[in-house]
Amino acid sequence: MKLNLSLDLSKRITIFVGILVLLVSLSIGLISIKVSSTAIVKEVEQAMLQYANEGASHIETRINVNLAALYEVANRYRTKTMDLRIQKESLREDVERLGYLDLAVVMPDGTAHYVLGKETAQVGDREYVKKAFQGEANISNPIISRITNSVVVMFAAPIEVDGKVEAVLIGRKDGAILNDITDEMGLGDMGFAFVLGPDGTFYSHPDREFVMEQKNIFEDIEEGGSLKSLGEAVNNIGIGNSGLANHEFLGKEYITAIAKIPNSNWVLGVAADKKEVLHSVTYLKRIILLIFLIVFILGMTASIALTRTISNPIKYLVDIIKRMSEYDLTFDENHKAMKYVNRSDEIGIITRSVLKMQNNLMTLIKSISEMSDRLTSSSEELSSNSQQLSLAAGEIAKTIEEIARGATNQAKENEQGVGSISEIGSYIEDTHTIRNNLNDAIENVDILKNEGIYVLGHLVEKTAENSKASERINSVVFETNESANKIEKAGEMLKDIAAQTNMLALNASIEAARAGEAGKGFAVVAGEIRGLAEESGKVTNEILKIIQELSDKSKKAVVSIEQAADIVESQNKIVENTSKKFEGITNAIEIMKKELKALNESSEKMERKKEEMMDVISNLAAISQENAAGTQQASASVEEQTASIMEIAESTNFLAELANKMMVEIEKFKY
Repeated sequence: MKLNLSLDLSKRITIFVGILVLLVSLSIGLISIKVSSTAIVKEVEQAMLQYANEGASHIETRINVNLAALYEVANRYRTKTMDLRIQKESLREDVERLGYLDLAVVMPDGTAHYVLGKETAQVGDREYVKKAFQGEANISNPIISRITNSVVVMFAAPIEVDGKVEAVLIGRKDGAILNDITDEMGLGDMGFAFVLGPDGTFYSHPDREFVMEQKNIFEDIEEGGSLKSLGEAVNNIGIGNSGLANHEFLGKEYITAIAKIPNSNWVLGVAADKKEVLHSVTYLKRIILLIFLIVFILGMTASIALTRTISNPIKYLVDIIKRMSEYDLTFDENHKAMKYVNRSDEIGIITRSVLKMQNNLMTLIKSISEMSDRLTSSSEELSSNSQQLSLAAGEIAKTIEEIARGATNQAKENEQGVGSISEIGSYIEDTHTIRNNLNDAIENVDILKNEGIYVLGHLVEKTAENSKASERINSVVFETNESANKIEKAGEMLKDIAAQTNMLALNASIEAARAGEAGKGFAVVAGEIRGLAEESGKVTNEILKIIQELSDKSKKAVVSIEQAADIVESQNKIVENTSKKFEGITNAIEIMKKELKALNESSEKMERKKEEMMDVISNLAAISQENAAGTQQASASVEEQTASIMEIAESTNFLAELANKMMVEIEKFKY
């Protein structure tokens, strides 16, 4: 916010103080409202949580009282007889006395025998019956009764005989029993209480339909029902945990304290209308607002009174200062501001200071008038001297510029020399790289040469072995061919023997025929011998054919082996020539190594000389640059001096003019 500067000081101070009082009062009020509201809300929330925890404990106590009473009945002597008739007679009067709709004895097979009616029901699968058979008295969640088909709560206690559970006594109560307890709870006129199961189902609620229909707060989250807000709040707290839930229900905002009922998986919710429980916060806000208005009015009244005590003396002093601004330094002893001279506060100090300043200004004006006269004459003399000095400095500057130009050119030429030598250095580096690559290549060739010599020697050995093997094969084939010739000769002999045997057998047959009856036996033997001779002849012919084929193949093998021997001999000559070539390559590589070594040494010397030249030229370039920089600095200094001299001349002229103008202005003052 910007104040209108056209307003006088008293109004601006009043507005400023008013805004300050407004901001301070408003800040204190808002902070007070915030802190007190937070404290009240926190206290209300803590009270609600405590109330919910006490209510949960109360529900637990009520349930335990019912279970204790049922356990006492279950373990009476007549109940423990396990005689169903006696049990029913004994328990009939307890039904009304304990407030049950009916009692029943559950046998180990799960059959429940009710006291008031003759019906039975199978309840062995019920969780509360199983716990009771394990020796634990407990209460069920609100369930739909299989007898009445309505919402009921079942109490169960074990019947123990000699420390052993023989049966279970169960009692059925209307599901509204929990409503009877929670209806007694609630905060304020609009508050109420309810009980939720572990799955979010209502076990009690002021609206009995919620219990009968087994409404579930978590299902409304998905369906978007009236309980969605409560379901989300309880879900954030976590079912089974204690906490506060802020939610909406039927268009109203509620604060609900959630507390777990001890020794169960139920939770108690105590809801209160948010406006109702926080009505004290609204009342507090009104009180603080009223205090704020009172403080603001008192502050404004005080600020107006204070402003007047400050602004009136300032007005009178402004009149004196205004006259001083119009060159009027005359002193008026009857001015209204004179009554504030003897005040000991800041106003008195300001008044005395203004009067003293008026007197000092008068003295100052007189002194300035005298000095301005002397200043005029001195400035004229100084202006004349500075002009002469400026001309001399200009001549010096021209000379230094010519020296600087020569030094600059020399520095550029040195830089070019450095660049050329750098290029030579890069060429030497390239040569060095190529030389290294060539060294590596020769090393690789030397390695490959050594490997080739090794492979060639191995080839010579294998060729010699091949030659010896060929000679051995040749001798074997020759021996085989000679053996085949021998076998062929033996076959011819066998053929002749077979022919002769055949002839002898034929002659024997003829002689046997001549002998008649006495030669028949001999004729048979002769026939057999002739048959064998013919068979021997056939076999001999076959053997001769095979021997002939073997002889032909042996001759071909001999020819092939002789050709192979010629090839091996030729190969031996080629290998010997190759070996000689490798020896020549080895000698050439050694020569190349020596030449490359000399080239490497020469390149290293060139590199060292290049570095020395670079250092010399770099030093020359640095010296040239320093010379150029020095002359440039000298030139710049001279130029600065020349400019300073010109400025001095201009300043002296300006001083002369200023002194004249000062005299004109001083003449305006009245003193």
